[in-house]
Amino acid sequence: MVATGRLLFGAGFVTTTNLIGNGMVAFFRHPGEMARFWANPSGPGGSQPSTRSSATRASCRPTGGGVFEPLELGGETIGAGDVVIPLVGGANRDPERFPDPERFDVGRKGEMPLSFGWGIHHCLGAPLARLEAQTVFARLVERFARIEPAARIPRFSTTFLRGVPSLPVRVTPR
Repeated sequence: MVATGRLLFGAGFVTTTNLIGNGMVAFFRHPGEMARFWANPSGPGGSQPSTRSSATRASCRPTGGGVFEPLELGGETIGAGDVVIPLVGGANRDPERFPDPERFDVGRKGEMPLSFGWGIHHCLGAPLARLEAQTVFARLVERFARIEPAARIPRFSTTFLRGVPSLPVRVTPR
């Protein structure tokens, strides 16, 4: 029970807070996209800037697995029994799948990012995380004419997640 509780807390809370924090950091780094979204939050991108851009990452923990038979991937041979751990952020930056993957674009169309996994490893909480992010960003636009960093934003990064432990901001009410 304790292990399941920890898993649900990490998958259901920590990743969503990182999704929202990373979304705000992306806005701060790209003020033109922030202004575009603030001007039309229900336009292109549908109130979900951080879930449709490969400029941010937050996901359920990717699952590594053993390789059943030898294979070649990206010019490297992976042997039977080797463990492979996918790094979702790298996958979201594949220019063969995502045009101009490093560009933050709140109205990005096309392929969905792999931030929530894929296939049998798709995050069960992905619809809830998207809804939470959509709700948070829509409410921020409703309540504040402007949001800006109030101090240097601290960052953390692990093998599977990156985010902000705190997000000091200044707001201008509407």
